[in-house]
Amino acid sequence: MTNETVLVEESRTSSLLKNKRQGKRALSSAGWNSNIFDWQYLNRARLFGLVAVALLAACGQASQDGQDGQDGQDGQDGQDGKKGRRELSGQEAVPPSDFLFVGRSSPCWLEVGLAVDRGAKSLRVNCFHIDGVLHIHSNRFAKMPRTSGESWVEIVRRDAQVRIGLAGKIYPMVAIPIDDEKRRIAILHDRGYWYAWDGITIFGFAAH
Repeated sequence: MTNETVLVEESRTSSLLKNKRQGKRALSSAGWNSNIFDWQYLNRARLFGLVAVALLAACGQASQDGQDGQDGQDGQDGQDGKKGRRELSGQEAVPPSDFLFVGRSSPCWLEVGLAVDRGAKSLRVNCFHIDGVLHIHSNRFAKMPRTSGESWVEIVRRDAQVRIGLAGKIYPMVAIPIDDEKRRIAILHDRGYWYAWDGITIFGFAAH
């Protein structure tokens, strides 16, 4: 074997070894990129899962709002929505000594603004009792700015005299806001709220 042949063989061997090393590096790099991709995919999946849970929780709370006395059919928090506005019907009566018959939730109508020149308006809400005392609370958006009208909460705070249509009877009542924060939070938690939204106002009612 000549020196020239030896040099050619050594060159081929060196080239093969070089290609082999490059192949290993390429595989290693591909594996590293694959791991990065896997982590990115996993993080995105986790983020999607957290968002989904948050949305489900929000929907569940929104459902609670719709069931628990939050302006019901009005849909605009007492802004004279066509579905929520109507005249109270029934016989005016003296409020009973307790409202235990209402249970945890009972549909009723709240008439507000009795002392306002432009006239009263009524809206569909859900009533509930606490130790026999009639209560109603707003939805979480009651304090938010609006383009027209005002929240029934503000009307009732300004004019506490209301009428409540319940089970075919109309009761003249006086609304008493529950502004003690600890009590407000305790009531909302007892009613199934996982968070006591600042915008929710609770009123208790006494005989006029």
